[in-house]
Amino acid sequence: MSTLPRHDHLRADAQRNLDLILAAAAEIFAEQGGEASVAAVAERAGVGTATIFRRFPTKDDLLATIIERRFQRLAEDTRRAAAIAEPGEALRQVMLISIASYVEDRLIAETIGTPLFHRTGLHELWAEVTSYKERALHHAQADGQVRPDVTLADFSLLLAAIGFVGQRLDTDAPDAWRRCLDIVLDGLRPEVARPLFGAPVALRHLAALHDSDEAHR
Repeated sequence: MSTLPRHDHLRADAQRNLDLILAAAAEIFAEQGGEASVAAVAERAGVGTATIFRRFPTKDDLLATIIERRFQRLAEDTRRAAAIAEPGEALRQVMLISIASYVEDRLIAETIGTPLFHRTGLHELWAEVTSYKERALHHAQADGQVRPDVTLADFSLLLAAIGFVGQRLDTDAPDAWRRCLDIVLDGLRPEVARPLFGAPVALRHLAALHDSDEAHR
């Protein structure tokens, strides 16, 4: 079930205001994260805060709408990338899309693992995104382009780690994460593989990582 509020049959001016609000909110929250104020969104949209709260009763309602739209686009982009015929290129494109979403949109990284993430619809959309990542990984492994002992959790941690680097260096070294990605892709190849240290990470540990990050913000 979608978290998006219904705005059927809006007047032209009301629809224009809604479009301005959604565009401004997407920009503000991507730049500043979920801590950005509704007032900042209103200022960029050129409307009053009362106009926003008539459409979205709480800030979380606005955040949920923006993140759902972002997850929908991310799911579609990841699906298309995972469907690329050449498994190695499919994996590379999936990784590029995933990491870029962390780097370019602070709200995505901040949302995962939070109460907002567990709203109806959002968690399911993220599961869809994850399924496409898993498909790309397994196809690349079956094609002999990725070592077989890499798990989905390993893969997800690598994406998150490179995304973290990209976020922190986005101003001073905006292309650093792409260089890291090329190094990681080479390191995933089976012909250079050495035995991995320790046991595979459990997927549940990834949620705990995000929960811990949220607690310290």
